[in-house]
Amino acid sequence: MEMTRIELINALCEKIGAERYLEIGIREGEVLSQVRTPVRVGVDPRPLVERLDPKLQVGLDGVQIHPCESDVFFAKNSEQFDIVFVDGLHLYEQAIKDILNAFNVLSAGGFVVVHDLLPGTAAEGSRQVKPGAWNGDVWKVMHDIHGNYPQIKSVTVDSDFGMGVLWTDAPDHRFEPMWRKGYPRMPFSVFEAERDVFMTILEPDWAVIETRIDRMQAAG
Repeated sequence: MEMTRIELINALCEKIGAERYLEIGIREGEVLSQVRTPVRVGVDPRPLVERLDPKLQVGLDGVQIHPCESDVFFAKNSEQFDIVFVDGLHLYEQAIKDILNAFNVLSAGGFVVVHDLLPGTAAEGSRQVKPGAWNGDVWKVMHDIHGNYPQIKSVTVDSDFGMGVLWTDAPDHRFEPMWRKGYPRMPFSVFEAERDVFMTILEPDWAVIETRIDRMQAAG
């Protein structure tokens, strides 16, 4: 069984009746064009929407695209969003800042979705860009969150390179967008040995995912 990031995001949108969606790192706009919310906003320093399949181009009608770095967008933004998808620069430092900034603009009851959390090999999960599948060291954000941000809860879906669904039980908490100096040097062996400790990994079945989220939210 497989689940794509588009399917997961739209299931979450339907679950909470999401109206406002923000995507960090849109590339060609494949995901952004297919998310079903009335308001969609994309951020990317180099959007490549002209490369998008013409059949999907119509899905970008009315979408707001900000051609800038995510730090710049968050510094100027005053809007809130119900779902935020983080799929920007695949390095821990930027990914954790994007996630924390996302929580600062997240409406109560909303979700942050994070891509690239389950690399299949050490090369795919390294900091060095490689041809083909490359997830970078985004996985380290989950180690950081697990150990340092008790306000944030999460599950990780084992499909489409690993998709995290994150939420907070403290919607009024303001997060400082920061990264920890030791994390860029953390070896991939930590992921191999401890991923089931700092991630709750679920099969890509929406009924399973929704039930676990509901139970975790009810438990507080």
